[in-house]
Amino acid sequence: MTEFSSQRGDSTGAAQAGDFIHDPSGQNRYSTTDLSVVEKQLQLIEYQQQIAQNDDQQSHSSYLERIVHSVWHPEQRLLKAVKDEVATAKQHLDTSHWTADEAATLAAKYDKYQSSFEGAKTVARLGSELVKGGFLFLGDDIGMVGAAASYALDEMHPADTASSQVIDAALGASKGLAIAGTINALDATGWNPVMQGVGGGVSSRLIDSVLTRSNYVVRDSSFSLRNGLAKSLSTAFNVEDLTTDVITLGSSLAALEGANGITSGAISSHRLPRKISMGAVYGLTVGASGELQRQRQSGEKFDFARVAEASMALGAIDALAAVPGGATARPIVRLER
Repeated sequence: MTEFSSQRGDSTGAAQAGDFIHDPSGQNRYSTTDLSVVEKQLQLIEYQQQIAQNDDQQSHSSYLERIVHSVWHPEQRLLKAVKDEVATAKQHLDTSHWTADEAATLAAKYDKYQSSFEGAKTVARLGSELVKGGFLFLGDDIGMVGAAASYALDEMHPADTASSQVIDAALGASKGLAIAGTINALDATGWNPVMQGVGGGVSSRLIDSVLTRSNYVVRDSSFSLRNGLAKSLSTAFNVEDLTTDVITLGSSLAALEGANGITSGAISSHRLPRKISMGAVYGLTVGASGELQRQRQSGEKFDFARVAEASMALGAIDALAAVPGGATARPIVRLER
C-alpha cells in the first residue's frame, strides 16, 4: 500500500482532525475533519493498487499459464464487480454518501476477488505443470514433441521483447526434450521407480538451471557464460536441495517398500503403479527444490512447511500426469529385483 504523510499532526506524526492526508502520487489530498472519510478514501486507493499489482503479475505470466487461465478464470467476474463498486464510490465527492454498510460490502467483494485471484493463479501454475508432466511421462514421440512445445510456451512471456521470446522458446524446447529424454532413459533401465523419480528430479533441476536465460545475464544486461554456468551449477547442487533430495529418497523408498508389502509387490511389478510412483517422486523432488529456490531468490528465511507443501502439491500433480503414460506404454521387460 502507498505510504501517506500528513502536513500537520501530533509529535508522533499521526493524523489529527483538520490535517491533510497527502498521497505521494499527487493525485489525492484529503481533509481529515472526518477520519472515517479518510479511511474510506485510503481504502479505495489500496484496492486500486492491489488490483494493479495483480494485473502486473498476470502480464508477466507465461503463455502456457495464460492458456490454462483462459480455461478457468472465476476472478474476472468478481474483479468487474469490485471495479464497478470502486468507480461508484469515487464518483461521490462527498464521501459521506458512501455509507459504512456500502464500504463493508465492497470490502467483502474485494476479499472474495483477491482469494479467487490467488486460487486462479495457483490453478494456472499447477495446470501448466500438469500439461508438461503429462508429456514428460508419455514416453513416445508424441511425448517428446509435446514436452518441447509445452516447455517452450512456459518459458516464453508476452511481456518480454520479441528477441528474448525467441531465445526463451529455443531454450524451453531444449529443456523439454532434454528432461523428457532423461526420463525415458531412466524409465528404460527398469530401476526402482523411486530411484528413477529422484534421478529425474535432480537431472531436471540441472537441465532447467543450465537452460535458463536469466542465469547468464549480469547486472549490466550483458551475457556471461562463465557466470551463468557457475550460477546454474550452484543452483543445481545447492546443499539445501541435495538434503531434500536425500530426505525424499529415503522416505519414498520406505513408502514404496511398505506399499509393496501390502500389495504383494504389485506396485513394482505392474506398469501403471510404477509409472505413477515415478511421477510422484519426481514431483516431490522438483517441487521441493523449486520452493527452496523461490525462497532464496526472494530473500525469505527457510520455511520447511512451505517446502513440504510445494513438494506434496507437485508430487500429486505429477502422479496424475504420469497416468496416461503408464496406461498406454508397453509392458516393461526388466524389473529390479
